[in-house]
Amino acid sequence: MSAAPLSMGLLTYGSIAEWHPAGLVLREACGKARGLCVARGVDLARVAIGYAVGVGEVPVTFLGMKSVEEVDFALGCVTVEEGTKAIAEELCGDEYFGLLRGEPGWDWRKDVDAYQDAVRRV
Repeated sequence: MSAAPLSMGLLTYGSIAEWHPAGLVLREACGKARGLCVARGVDLARVAIGYAVGVGEVPVTFLGMKSVEEVDFALGCVTVEEGTKAIAEELCGDEYFGLLRGEPGWDWRKDVDAYQDAVRRV
């Protein structure tokens, strides 16, 4: 089971909440992914959702949606498209995850564990 394929906003073009538990390395890698998607003319959220639902060994992905427009958008991310844009998004997804794996400390679980430890100390 997978949840939060947009990583609580990291994989969108919106602002990231100050309380977000991601560490600096992960935030920087997501910033590189945003730049890569902008350069390629593709939507980062579309790439992230498409990648998350396409991982064969993870049969279920939960995605929170608050409007019919967001449901339509999410459905469009998992629908196979023909043409150049779909290929570019697929390549961008591979490059995005390549960017994260290339960074030391990219593992999200370590950032969450550190965040939870900090909250317990408060």
